[in-house]
Amino acid sequence: MKELVKYMPLKEGEEILSTLEGDSYNTSPDILSRMLGSIIRIISIITGSRKKALIVCTNSRLIIIETQKLLFFIDNSVSSRSFTPRSIQVVGYSLARSFIVFKSHYLELTAGGRSSLTKSNEGKEFADKMITAITHLTQTQ
Repeated sequence: MKELVKYMPLKEGEEILSTLEGDSYNTSPDILSRMLGSIIRIISIITGSRKKALIVCTNSRLIIIETQKLLFFIDNSVSSRSFTPRSIQVVGYSLARSFIVFKSHYLELTAGGRSSLTKSNEGKEFADKMITAITHLTQTQ
């Protein structure tokens, strides 16, 4: 949560409803972008430069902070965005299996015209909690 304090501090009276941390991926509908994204993902795992996302849902907005390391520990890039409830178009859940046994739980999000897929480090219940918080945010604002 140090990224939240450093890159997108909360406003006075703002309360955190839910947080989710995980790897972030591009889900552009463009086939060329998806193919390029898959290649970049493989290279980033090898070089230690995976893109991590911190998603924070507060009582007034959705905050997404994406950080990327180089060689596992050198700060490479940071992207910090804040979305109003009206700019959130789609929120959902995905499950992917690998090698039959391993499950990965993903939060699907389209906000501000950008689509992303974030792998939940904490599992399905944290993805479900975030979906509930975002849905509540969009319905009450």
